[in-house]
Amino acid sequence: MVVLPLAIAPGIDEFALLPRLLVYLVLTLGLSIWTLVGRGTAWQHPQAATIVLAGFWGILGASALWAINPFRSTFDLAKHIPAFVMFLLLTRYLAREHVRVLLTCHSATGLLVSVVGIAEYFDLLPFQLPSTGRPSATFAFRNLAGAYLATGIPLAALTYWLCKDRARKALGLASASAMCLFLLYTRARSSWFGLLSGLTVASLLWLWTRWKSQDIPSWRALASGIRSPIVALSVLVLALGTVDDRLGEVHTQRFDEKKEDMATTIASMAKPGGDRGRFLMWGSTLDLIADHPIIGVGLGNWEYVFPPYDGGHQMQATSSPHRPHNDVLWIWSEMGTIGLIVFSALLFVMFAHCTRSLIAADQDGKRILVGAVASMVAFLGVGMFSFPFERVPPEFHFWLAASIAFVWVRDPEPTSSRPGWLYGLPVVLLGALLVTIQHTRFDWLYSKAHVAYLKKDKERASEFAERALGYGPFDHQAYLIVGDGAYQQGNWQESEKSYRKALRYHPHFPNAFNGLGLAALGQEDYQSALNYFNKTLSLVPAHHIAQHNKGLVFEKQAMVDSAEVLYRQAFRDYHGAPLVNLAAIYRKKGMVDSAIALYQRATTLSVPSIEAYYNLGNIYLDQRDFVQAGESYVHFLNKWTERDSAYVAARQGLGQSYSGFGVQMEQRGQVDSARAAYERALEIDPEAQLNWFNLGNVLRKQNDMDQAILAYQEALALDPNHIDSYNNLGMTYRDLKRDQEAIAVYEQARQIAPKDAIVNYNLGQVLMVMGQKERAEEMLRTFKQNWDQDPILIHYYMGNVYAQSGDTTSARREYRAFLAQWKKDDGIRRSAQGILNALDSGDGS
Repeated sequence: MVVLPLAIAPGIDEFALLPRLLVYLVLTLGLSIWTLVGRGTAWQHPQAATIVLAGFWGILGASALWAINPFRSTFDLAKHIPAFVMFLLLTRYLAREHVRVLLTCHSATGLLVSVVGIAEYFDLLPFQLPSTGRPSATFAFRNLAGAYLATGIPLAALTYWLCKDRARKALGLASASAMCLFLLYTRARSSWFGLLSGLTVASLLWLWTRWKSQDIPSWRALASGIRSPIVALSVLVLALGTVDDRLGEVHTQRFDEKKEDMATTIASMAKPGGDRGRFLMWGSTLDLIADHPIIGVGLGNWEYVFPPYDGGHQMQATSSPHRPHNDVLWIWSEMGTIGLIVFSALLFVMFAHCTRSLIAADQDGKRILVGAVASMVAFLGVGMFSFPFERVPPEFHFWLAASIAFVWVRDPEPTSSRPGWLYGLPVVLLGALLVTIQHTRFDWLYSKAHVAYLKKDKERASEFAERALGYGPFDHQAYLIVGDGAYQQGNWQESEKSYRKALRYHPHFPNAFNGLGLAALGQEDYQSALNYFNKTLSLVPAHHIAQHNKGLVFEKQAMVDSAEVLYRQAFRDYHGAPLVNLAAIYRKKGMVDSAIALYQRATTLSVPSIEAYYNLGNIYLDQRDFVQAGESYVHFLNKWTERDSAYVAARQGLGQSYSGFGVQMEQRGQVDSARAAYERALEIDPEAQLNWFNLGNVLRKQNDMDQAILAYQEALALDPNHIDSYNNLGMTYRDLKRDQEAIAVYEQARQIAPKDAIVNYNLGQVLMVMGQKERAEEMLRTFKQNWDQDPILIHYYMGNVYAQSGDTTSARREYRAFLAQWKKDDGIRRSAQGILNALDSGDGS
């Protein structure tokens, strides 16, 4: 009672369910063994309730025989076994004087949990408890906390009404008040309804008892009750319940606009959409029941049978309901009409006992019975819109309330008989405990797999999921993770096997069909892929991932128009892949501006598409918009977690962006900026040969010849066949008057490209300067024979050769021939004219 609400185990998926179930099973197992070896006083158990409970328990267990997933029925049964056993043992061995002790422990725990939850609501906790929807204290989600509170408040109130000493009365009152305030802060409407139902029925039952006893209170007595401190405390709790939270949460499970404050939450119950789609889901569940009316679909199997009945109302691509959010429909659909009748009979026996015993009970007995009814009705009321039947703490409250109702009003004479079924309880509990241990071990690894999957580390997720499945298939989605991991590695056959295993446990699992479609697509079996995607869409018509994948198939089949339609349908604010693919189609069509607009939109979604940044970078790079390209690649690299081919390509693209920007700066004469851009490009991609070449050119312009030589040498180390690097390295040596080294470089270049015009020209020029005229003329003839540009330029280049070698007559002749034929007014003409003028004036050589 004390440990159950506090037992959590961060690090597993069901961190607020499995630890409590383990504790519950261990405690009930210990208690059952004690009853066999101990000498405690025993009383006759409630025979009618025990028989009906055994019948209900038998139906739950037998349902595995006709369930489509019998494994699920087996481990779901373990959730209910300790509650049933606790009822049997408490009604047989719990003494009346110990009831107050139990209620006191309950009140202390409820007060502690509520203080934590209230502090969480106001963001006052020095630590953060794991939760998917605050405030939830130790219950993982506020609705689960609400179910605990709604069923526990009547029991806390009993502590105040039953205990005689002031300390325990104060504890009961403080606990009930704090639990009420925390309940208001959870905004859990189903729990509000449950508690209100329980209190209403209990009040009516109390009034009925007073009427039957002809002890109806007068109006004056009622009026004096209004002045009670309890009423004042209730008003204070309601007033405090209107105070706004300080949670500051922005995730999807935060308080939405329907629950901004207490008044809005109450008003939302009567507004369209306030049911969160439950009414539609209940209608679909009734259709399911109509097809399985007698014995149902088996314990825990509603989730596996429901999808074809949904009609696209609740099923989504990324989520699907696990239960109908109505315990009556849940029991009816899984246990059939037979199970519902037996469950109804069990409730009838319990409530009949309470109402029959009320008249003759003493004052404390009346309080016990009315409080027990309030708690049990609250449990049923919460179950009209939620699922307390599945959760340990509220179900514990239900059976505890039923137990103390039978304990307080029973045959006072102890019994020495020991029924045979007591010996079977430890065996049953031990089996349930072993199953739950395996479930917990599975959950520990599955949680790690799920986290890795969300981080898109599908290979690691697959490893964890495979290890988890070694403990049993406790969640069919583990097979999906394994399949996705195999698909990510291109292992289509293995991924297909895993998806089929998922369907073995969940025959209507939409995402498994979608996975099979992807596996078929990877194997280029387009017709099978379409069949699987269509199957997915038949279960979930708005399955945007399947729509997107179906579009991929159409695009592969060159049905581009159909692909475009599907991509538009598949787009979501949190799913940008369809926009990226649609933009790619526009780019192929030459609609580059439209493609850019779509890529940019994809980067501004609530979940931005990282791939869109990469594609934008590629487009901007093609357009020589190097600044925009660089920014796009930087965004991609900062967000992309994989170190795969896309990451490498983006780094190369970023290097090219800096390199291209450097070229633009160089062309504008901004040599310092160009050098900085080339050096940054080399930091990003030191294997890019062209960046070393460009850096060498800038260093030459900065007259940093030694560093230029090193840059050209790095370029040649990366690409020994790059002729321009040889030419520029040779020219750099010539600038430094190191002509022999220049000749060696040019000779090496001629071995690679013996007919390259520029190489032969540069070699001929330096040989001519060094007086090796015969060989120089041979090189220059090769230059002229292989020159493939405007032949007029040959005169200009030959003029340079003769001018540098001192043959001014030949130089003048070549320059004049060039100027006579070259009609453009550009830098080359001005250079030739300037050199000729210098030669004519005697200032040149």
